[in-house]
Amino acid sequence: MTIRDTSVCYFDSTMAGAPTLNGLAGSMISVLDACLLDGFGSVSVTSLTVTTGVATLTVNAGHGLVNLGASASVDIGVVILIGGVSAPRDGLNTRWRASVTSPTVLTWTCGSTIPDGSAQGVITVQRAPTTGWSRVFSGTNRAAYRSLDAAATGLYLRVEDAGSNATEGARVARVVGYEAMSDIDTGTAPFPTAAQQAGGLRWIKSYTADGVSRFWAILADHRTVYLWVNCGAVVAAGRGRFTFGDCSSFVTGDVSNFILSGNLAALVGGYYSMVCRERAMPGSASAHYVARSYVQSGGPVYLHYLTPYAGGGNVGQGLLADPCLSDGRTWVAPLCGGESTVLPRGTYRGLFELLSVYQVRTWLTPYVDVSGAPATLLLMAGGHADPAHAGDVLADVVGPWS
Repeated sequence: MTIRDTSVCYFDSTMAGAPTLNGLAGSMISVLDACLLDGFGSVSVTSLTVTTGVATLTVNAGHGLVNLGASASVDIGVVILIGGVSAPRDGLNTRWRASVTSPTVLTWTCGSTIPDGSAQGVITVQRAPTTGWSRVFSGTNRAAYRSLDAAATGLYLRVEDAGSNATEGARVARVVGYEAMSDIDTGTAPFPTAAQQAGGLRWIKSYTADGVSRFWAILADHRTVYLWVNCGAVVAAGRGRFTFGDCSSFVTGDVSNFILSGNLAALVGGYYSMVCRERAMPGSASAHYVARSYVQSGGPVYLHYLTPYAGGGNVGQGLLADPCLSDGRTWVAPLCGGESTVLPRGTYRGLFELLSVYQVRTWLTPYVDVSGAPATLLLMAGGHADPAHAGDVLADVVGPWS
């Protein structure tokens, strides 16, 4: 049996031990730290045994982990982190993608190098963070993140979550990318520039400046992070999607293919973030920036969504039937970004656009028979019943992403 890949991790606010996102200062940074650096939901293990390369873990009080896609009998599994195992089975102290056998039992293939028997020690299991990311600088309700992975561009994301803007308060976190930083408040080659968007882009956390918990979800690997937030907006209680990290570039030797997306205003007409769905960039409410143009010179440029079979102005509005009449499958295409309508730059790693006519879909619905994508995808829905505000994508939640 093959040890399963753990590079792609999914997190959301419904999970045991998950941090809270709300309209108070610092809550966005708490979410990012938990998912990119620390993990969460640690519990004490009752027993952990290995038999012919398969590990079985039991938590009598319940491990609190849920297998995505279980409703369709799709074993996507959950990425866990084990700690506290003593020699000779201390090789278990790492990341694994485990199957959720029951509310108290997890199993996974651990390979033949770990000897059979019962593990000893003060053993814990938790939801593992993704790998590769570091918080390189920090301040009060401020943080700068960077991927240290050898394949990554290594550019910086600065998050300001102090609520210092008099109008927006702590309902909104401000974000800016930099090509280099020397401390939390000093960076060079920002994207967007101050001329493009003064104060940076906005990640809307909450429609109200209070402690009311808001839904969030993160899908990430060591180079790219996608963040969904339902801020509780009065007009459209959907899930806006924000992006930071590398795209899969079409440009040979691309070293500036870091994308940052966000809103241009704190809230537009009471709507949630439109950054997940507008094809034109900058749109009426949102923008995606890439650090430099494909020629690797100059400053940051806008990206547009470029996808085939467009039935409307937004992502998720296609023309095909679902399932497609010719083969009975759901058709998708990689979600593509371009510097203009005729200049593709790269694809959003792990994300696929539905090419079918818009319909109301349910968050995290498994798709196991798709054309043009990996075998198993989960729906990451914009969560809105109006096709004018679509934004649904399918996501590879197993990996690895190319």
